[in-house]
Amino acid sequence: MQSTVYFSRDLDGKHIKDLYKLFEGKLSGNIAIKLHSGEEGNQNFLRPEYLKDIIDYVDGTVVE
Repeated sequence: MQSTVYFSRDLDGKHIKDLYKLFEGKLSGNIAIKLHSGEEGNQNFLRPEYLKDIIDYVDGTVVE
């Protein structure tokens, strides 16, 4: 079975939450959201404040 993958280059808190809202209530089956925040000091590091909006919105917990 093939998976569908969605990708975005917009990596700020608002866009991450907006992406989630596009699929809210429409996904079924085994769902995973893969997110790698990178390592502090590297060019592509996602600072925690970028993820705060979506974590708060889904009442989630970060597990890395």
